[in-house]
Amino acid sequence: KYMLEFQVTEHAKALEPLMVQQIGALVEKHPSVRQGRALGLFGCLDLVDAEGQFIQNVQGPMAPAAAILKQALIDNGIYGLFRPPFLHCAPPLVISEGELLDGFQRVDEALDVFDVAISRV
Repeated sequence: KYMLEFQVTEHAKALEPLMVQQIGALVEKHPSVRQGRALGLFGCLDLVDAEGQFIQNVQGPMAPAAAILKQALIDNGIYGLFRPPFLHCAPPLVISEGELLDGFQRVDEALDVFDVAISRV
């Protein structure tokens, strides 16, 4: 009932263009992000090393650079599903536009740290 009353799915659809734009901005800015995608308020970034290869296999142990990114995300107040080489973006469906932008700014700052980490590996 809540989802219907407060039009949660419509809200997610309305914020999808902003989600796609913000993910695209991260792809453009960060050499560690090969590509990204979003559907509604669910997105994903594909993370790569300095040579453009995935930072690790999905089922392998966490690579040292991935651990650095995980800590940088936590340091920036971002907790979520990080399954290297994929960083999933799945904010609450009731998130406001301002909160979504704030979250992407925090991910951007964490990726700055990650970019440095992959350049040293």
